[in-house]
Amino acid sequence: MRWDNPMLSGRGRKQARECAERLVDVNIAHIFASPFDRTMETAAIIAEGRDLLIKPEAGLCEVLTECGKPPGFWSTKRLKRKFNWVDSEYEPVYEKVSTKYPYYICIKRSRLSAVCTGIRYHLIKCLQKLEAYG
Repeated sequence: MRWDNPMLSGRGRKQARECAERLVDVNIAHIFASPFDRTMETAAIIAEGRDLLIKPEAGLCEVLTECGKPPGFWSTKRLKRKFNWVDSEYEPVYEKVSTKYPYYICIKRSRLSAVCTGIRYHLIKCLQKLEAYG
């Protein structure tokens, strides 16, 4: 892994703890995070005391194809070995597909229908809310 996938700095950990404090009374059922070390660590800090595991999802990464040398990230399999707070039963919708080009991800065809259905459902709910407000 290149040097561009760091863990949180001291300041980053402090900010993650502040975020966790603000969310302490929020009922959180699942936590998803992009597979970068710093986002996994942030999610773990937020999850502390909640009995939740982190679901790594490469689809949450920023658009990496626009970078000349985009940052790399671990595969889900490697994340599960690296961090004990990773949900080992979760199968991401998007997955890292190349070690030569670590920023390439693709959607698993078997999950595409479920993803589209979920996105459609949430968009419809958002539109219904907007219509209710006039």
